[in-house]
Amino acid sequence: MEHPLAELDLETDGSEVFVRELGLSINASARGQIALPKVLSQYLHRIERDPKHIPIRFYPLTYEASPKIIVMNPAVAYGRPVIEGTRITTLMVFERYSGGESLSDIASDYDLGTVVVEEALRCEIEQRAA
Repeated sequence: MEHPLAELDLETDGSEVFVRELGLSINASARGQIALPKVLSQYLHRIERDPKHIPIRFYPLTYEASPKIIVMNPAVAYGRPVIEGTRITTLMVFERYSGGESLSDIASDYDLGTVVVEEALRCEIEQRAA
């Protein structure tokens, strides 16, 4: 094909590029290996797109039923993971917790629930383990 980037339906999970062909997701980064649709779908459903189908937000998946509390948006904090609706990065929460502050103190200072603070910590710890 003459213009593959313009003509193909491309998707990404943030590190690999996939091409949708004949109902299958084919990993273009791994020499055409077919991706597992169920696994890939978990991540792709966490990407929000604008009307032109351009990705604008990504909600990291830290565990199977992970809520959409933490978001990565290039227009907020340079795309760093933040708590949805705020500019509070997961790194800020992690550093305060690592410094000895309690979950309840952090939550109180930011006017957040402890569940939200826990999710921010979980996301930051997950990123460090990767």
